[in-house]
Amino acid sequence: FAWCVGLMFYQFGGLLTGEIGFNVWTVVAIVVLAGMLFQIFRPMPTFDKKKDKVAGELEVRAASRRRSGFGPEGTPSGLCPDVPRKDALCLVWSSR
Repeated sequence: FAWCVGLMFYQFGGLLTGEIGFNVWTVVAIVVLAGMLFQIFRPMPTFDKKKDKVAGELEVRAASRRRSGFGPEGTPSGLCPDVPRKDALCLVWSSR
């Protein structure tokens, strides 16, 4: 970053004072300046609404399960309904 700023100062300052002429490095300094300005003023990225909708539905389901204390089909919420109760991996995974 410091090298880019130094390049811009030297090239633009040299052009203003007449110390250097327009050359390839001046073009590079203009490109670097444009890239920095783009990074500062770029528009905020938009997120996919479909993903947000799915995440919201999952959060609502998880909250309702925590409130009721039970998961699907009356099984305790700390257990997976399709895996036997002795499976420790299921207990660890569901607690996250």
